[in-house]
Amino acid sequence: MRIYLIVLISIFLSSNETLAKSPWLSIGNKWSFNNSLNPYYKNPGRFFTTAGFWGKNSGYFGDILTGKSGIIPWPLKKISSWPEKITNNSSFYSVILISYSPLQKKAWYYIVLRKKGRPRFLTIVDYEKNKVIKMLSVKENAALPLGISPDGKYFVYSSNNRDSFRNSFSGTMFLHRMIISSGKVDRKIRVQFPKREKLPSSYSIVWAGDATFNTFYGREHDEFNPKTAEGFLVGPKTQGIIVNLDKSSVFRFDSPVEVWSSVFSTDGKFLFISSYRKKVITRLNIQLKKQDISRYTGTYNILLAYSSTGLLYAFTRMGKCVVFDKRIKKKVDISRSTILKKKEKPAGPYIFVPAMNSVLYGYRKPSVSNLPSYSIKQLKLK
Repeated sequence: MRIYLIVLISIFLSSNETLAKSPWLSIGNKWSFNNSLNPYYKNPGRFFTTAGFWGKNSGYFGDILTGKSGIIPWPLKKISSWPEKITNNSSFYSVILISYSPLQKKAWYYIVLRKKGRPRFLTIVDYEKNKVIKMLSVKENAALPLGISPDGKYFVYSSNNRDSFRNSFSGTMFLHRMIISSGKVDRKIRVQFPKREKLPSSYSIVWAGDATFNTFYGREHDEFNPKTAEGFLVGPKTQGIIVNLDKSSVFRFDSPVEVWSSVFSTDGKFLFISSYRKKVITRLNIQLKKQDISRYTGTYNILLAYSSTGLLYAFTRMGKCVVFDKRIKKKVDISRSTILKKKEKPAGPYIFVPAMNSVLYGYRKPSVSNLPSYSIKQLKLK
């Protein structure tokens, strides 16, 4: 799958308007791009990246700590000598930038080659030395990259066993953890979702990791069914799975439907899940392996974030935010005017970055060109 995105750094519009202040949230650094599509972020820590333009560049990076940004080269434009007889862009079936460090001047790519069997590799490129350091073979068929652990030791990916031709799903998947230094897979954990036939068009398996990239929440994506006020999946209902890689432990539970966001607590004891259309936030007690709290919030929540001080932030569709404690009891409402100026509009995506105790908030502002202007601001949590 190729994603095309034209990205140009733009100049911020000057404005005398000031945002309202709140002790619960403050504005940090900002970035702005002129794009043909929304920017998006991959496994952000200190650095986030946007999508690039095929054959031109790999996108841009943003430094959440300093506010700096820059371009990430396209690998074939900088690297002339490649393993696997890669000679031009047509050698690639897909190129996905997994992570980038401007400090190390290294990029991690998930590359699929246009060869028989579609061989797949985690590829590390050193742009300071202009060389490919490693191409680690990913054996799993149709593997889906989930990202690299914050300590840089592991690459995590899942299998994808959906039969798109028969529109069915066997239910069996594997979660893999590869040691990047050796290329050895030290964890291959089987997870069992229900076997499904005649899948809804929106069906997919979605994974989300905790801040350490050791515990993962996998779920069947199921839309809200207004006739039943539940999902469309039956026998059984929508399922979720918690996987702990270090312990090789797995448990399954009934998952909320139409989940737009989820977040683990900093101590790893709880998972908070937002059911968008139902306007409900549910808490899963991971130690007890059950949902122990479910609260109607009255708001369409597009992103959940959990601060280092133990507060749950629910960002709403209209640009507001509600802060809860760990029992999902409301503490305070944060107004739209604290996050956005009058002419700014929520645009997404919205990404929680635990390592920086921050949210990357995508929004639009009046454009200075014919291209739509998409911007990103850092929201610092209490």
